[in-house]
Amino acid sequence: MKNAFIEHIFIFLLLLGSIIVFVATTSDEVQTTNKISELKRLVDITSNNLAKYYFVEQNICRAQEKVREILQKTKLGKELVEKNLIRYIWEGDQREPLRVTAVVEQYSENTFWYKFIDLNNFNINNIRATTNIPVRQYEYNLNGGGGEASYENIIGTYEIDRNGCITNPRIVMISQKKTTPNTYLGKIKMPPERIFLIADGYRKYGRYDRFTKFNYELTVDSKITIEGCLDPRTYPIVKINDKGPHTITYFQDFEFNIVNNFPPIQIIAQSAWSKYQNFVKNIVRAKTNVYERWRVYARNHNIEYQTDPEENYVFTFEDGPDRDYNDAFISTTRIYLGLTTDHRERNIEILQVSCE
Repeated sequence: MKNAFIEHIFIFLLLLGSIIVFVATTSDEVQTTNKISELKRLVDITSNNLAKYYFVEQNICRAQEKVREILQKTKLGKELVEKNLIRYIWEGDQREPLRVTAVVEQYSENTFWYKFIDLNNFNINNIRATTNIPVRQYEYNLNGGGGEASYENIIGTYEIDRNGCITNPRIVMISQKKTTPNTYLGKIKMPPERIFLIADGYRKYGRYDRFTKFNYELTVDSKITIEGCLDPRTYPIVKINDKGPHTITYFQDFEFNIVNNFPPIQIIAQSAWSKYQNFVKNIVRAKTNVYERWRVYARNHNIEYQTDPEENYVFTFEDGPDRDYNDAFISTTRIYLGLTTDHRERNIEILQVSCE
């Protein structure tokens, strides 16, 4: 009887211990599940805030700094920041970030009972959230302008497909010298359309007569093809009416450019255009990097040149190394079309970001 009683007590204690361990570890597992939910919520909020603040600030580093401040207001967020457990992945094309991912790749949850009974801690892996960054879309009505260059430049538009290849090229102006000011040239939508400039293209392509200074083959409706992708080993081949290339083409995505890695276009508010013209012709002395010098001059003289109250802008183009962006220009009226987060047709890749 005594042995049976002791045996029952022993079994009871074993059962009681098992129940205690079960309840305790279940409690730890619930704690971990709650932590996973908290991490997911925090990472999702972080991703959304990064996209929001980038849209407002248009600066990756400032967006990250603001989000760090927000994270540090919570206990878990502060832990993630101080232990460098959360990181950000920015993706976009050559012009701008288009989406951002916040990720916690590994988080170790220390729980009392698992540690007490010598079990491994819970490792929570790969908690991430991605948010598309909104992009403003505009439509521009184009009107003929003019230009100071001796070259007769062709101006056109193109798009980039999901593989990073040029598609849908078209000519909008065959020469700044052959276009009457205020002549309606058509519309472009930015994004997805970009600008290219063919340096002296009117005289290099087609059948140009140097005596009459007229091209007997080239019109805005001429067939243009551009074969090229974002490949550092090759550059786009530009043909008009199946002939070419005959001269240099500058692309807004300057990774396509053979020489002089700069975009062919700057956009200046119509309200500041006369001041810019005066700066280029009468004020600046050094005839290199003129537009960069203009930026400094405008900032020092409180000239607002990026925003026009009437939404009228000048597309001004560069065809050579002086970068005065005065070689050809087109007057435009901008129409705001709204925001888009649909970036499926953009060529997206991971961006290298340094905020040191």
